Amino acid sequence: QHCDTKKGNRDLLYNPANRFDDVESKLRFLRDGQIESDDPQFNQEINDVLNLNENRLVSNRKAVLDAFQQVFMGKNPTKAGMEKALREWNGENGEVLQPFCQVVVYYLRKKLKRM
Repeated sequence: QHCDTKKGNRDLLYNPANRFDDVESKLRFLRDGQIESDDPQFNQEINDVLNLNENRLVSNRKAVLDAFQQVFMGKNPTKAGMEKALREWNGENGEVLQPFCQVVVYYLRKKLKRM
C-alpha cells in the first residue's frame, strides 16, 4: 500500500493538492529512485505514512529515470531541447502525464539550473 491507501485519514504536514504547500520544492528524487526531504517530519511521512519508498515504487522511478537518461540525454541535448522536454514531462503542453514523470521533471530542472 502507498499514498492514499496507506495514509488513510491521517493529515500530512504538506498537502500535494494545495499549491501553496509547494510540495515539489520540498522533495528530492535520488538516482536510486528514492524520494527524500530535508524536513525530518515530511521525510518520515514520505516513508511511513505514504510509503513512497516502497521497493516497487523506487524501482519504477529508477527505471523511468534510467530510460530517459539513456534515450534523451544520450543525444547530448541543447538547453532549448531540455526546456522543451521539461514542458512535455511537466504537462505544460497539455500532454498526458507519464507515470513517475516527476522524477524526470526533477532531473531536468536540476540539469537546467547547472547550465
